[in-house]
Amino acid sequence: MHQKIIRKLDTSKGGERLNRAPDFPARGFLVCGDCGGLMTAGWSKGKKQRYPYYSCKNQGCFSKRKSVPRQTIHDGIEHMLEELVPSSEALAVFEAFVSAAIHRVSANAVQDRDDLKLQISALSDQHRRLLDRIVEEDDAEVSVALKLRLKELQLDLKVKQAQHAKLSSATQVTPEIFEHSKALLANPSNLWKNGSLATKKTVLRACFATPPGYTRTRGFRTPKTTPIFNALDAASEGEINLVEPRTTIPHSGIFRPVPRNL
Repeated sequence: MHQKIIRKLDTSKGGERLNRAPDFPARGFLVCGDCGGLMTAGWSKGKKQRYPYYSCKNQGCFSKRKSVPRQTIHDGIEHMLEELVPSSEALAVFEAFVSAAIHRVSANAVQDRDDLKLQISALSDQHRRLLDRIVEEDDAEVSVALKLRLKELQLDLKVKQAQHAKLSSATQVTPEIFEHSKALLANPSNLWKNGSLATKKTVLRACFATPPGYTRTRGFRTPKTTPIFNALDAASEGEINLVEPRTTIPHSGIFRPVPRNL
């Protein structure tokens, strides 16, 4: 009886089950190529079984309620992701630059924490000396001025302590995070095919700068990819070199693309 109630609640008036399972990773990202609105997804009830599909339900759209089989959408996304796979040479160069950048940023973070620690220590010493002066001071006007200075010093100290705490708790790029990122860049279609719901959603947002649009007559429009995949694609085609910046800037970009003819 309990299961029948659940099935009843999970079924809409049109015979479509609401999406309560990780069956539609492109839902909430895929858009209709005719109207530009988000496409929804669900299950359609047939004579003997249910069928998964994506569809547009936006008012006034030419493709409203015209369903597209889930497999058609997922196969199309897989094909687009396969087109993003970079050459092994471009990926190796990128990996080397990322490793160097991680080392550089980590070194900068350590230096920043050490500098802040010294500043906090110096401010704490000033704070103690100023308190001693206030206690010993007999002149009322001087005492007021010292107290104002004490408030400024306390504020500076809190700011520095907050900055130090933020740096100390900042997430470091671990080897595991780096390996996950490299796996995404090396073969996003593999993660799309075999990953969890969360992984598949991450792949879509990491690869496509704008949501891919689909129409029933023309299929997928050519999607705009994210800058990192644009750079890897250009490097794979030999259009650019990935070179280190000539000057080291703390927390700056990992690399900059440079045309070959320069």
